[in-house]
Amino acid sequence: MSTERLKKFFYLFKRMYGKYSLQVFLLIGLSIFNGLIGSLGISTLIPLFSYVSEGRISGDDPISRGFSAIFQYFHLIPSLRVLLITVISLFLLKAIILAIFSYLKTSIAISYELHMRRKLYAKALWMKWSYLSSQKLGYLNDVIIYDVGSLSALLKQFATFSLNLSSFVIYTATAVSISPFVASATMGFGLLSILLLKPFMGKLLTIGQEGNLTKKEIAHQINENILGAKTIKIMGVERVLSEATNKLFYKLRDLAFRFRKMRIIIDDPVEPLSMIFITVLFAVSFLRPGFELAAFLVTIYLIKNILDYVDKMRDFAMAANGMIPNIQRVIQLQNELEEYSEEDKGTL
Repeated sequence: MSTERLKKFFYLFKRMYGKYSLQVFLLIGLSIFNGLIGSLGISTLIPLFSYVSEGRISGDDPISRGFSAIFQYFHLIPSLRVLLITVISLFLLKAIILAIFSYLKTSIAISYELHMRRKLYAKALWMKWSYLSSQKLGYLNDVIIYDVGSLSALLKQFATFSLNLSSFVIYTATAVSISPFVASATMGFGLLSILLLKPFMGKLLTIGQEGNLTKKEIAHQINENILGAKTIKIMGVERVLSEATNKLFYKLRDLAFRFRKMRIIIDDPVEPLSMIFITVLFAVSFLRPGFELAAFLVTIYLIKNILDYVDKMRDFAMAANGMIPNIQRVIQLQNELEEYSEEDKGTL
């Protein structure tokens, strides 16, 4: 997504979801808290692995030093039971936070969807007939059902994006503190993969947008043909209209096939290339002085999650870019409802 389209997206996002700012900030706060707990839980594995292998908390990384300092401050003796309870408790807390986050995300999105549909439909009933009669068949239905549904889905996707972004930032900071070399090498690998895949992502976005337009065109033709069925039978043009719509069906099939091919090019090489990279990285790290297996394993686990978050945020960027037309159509309808409304607007 280019800088201009990014600015445009956030402007439209603010306009459509401005009244839900408090709920959005609540979800962002939970996202940050979830990232902190998750990072702490993963980091606790370093002293756990160290204790299992050496019988004590060793290691020169900040995580091991931090846990040693905590045990010394509270005059506790490190034990496998204490470390296991700590790890399990942190991951259980993370699971609870995620459950609360998912519930709130879904509730807010459903509430937004209901509010927008009621608001738009109530106002549409009081629009001037001259305007209503000039619209294509199914226009209001498409905006109120399809586009508003897309905006509700986008709100949920944005909440998930905030979760992924928070975890990405916190996990990256943790990985850098444990092993700057491994983290830096991985960030370079991730950036390179994004640059290489950028042309394919652009094509994927274009295909997706064309597919949505084709679906709308098919829906419009079907609605018109059903309403004009009597005239169609009198004129005997069933075959002509059927062939015209079949061309759109074939076009939709071809777009779906092209979309899937782009997804294969983007998604399928990720896992094998990541494993090759991790293997090479392990070999290089093993030969470096001060190599610690526990810290390396935890860093790799963090990095795997970081790369997953990058992939998910990339998917959100493409989805958000593709939904800009949906936002614009809802805003356009809102403006038209204000411009062509009757004097008596009724009550919601």
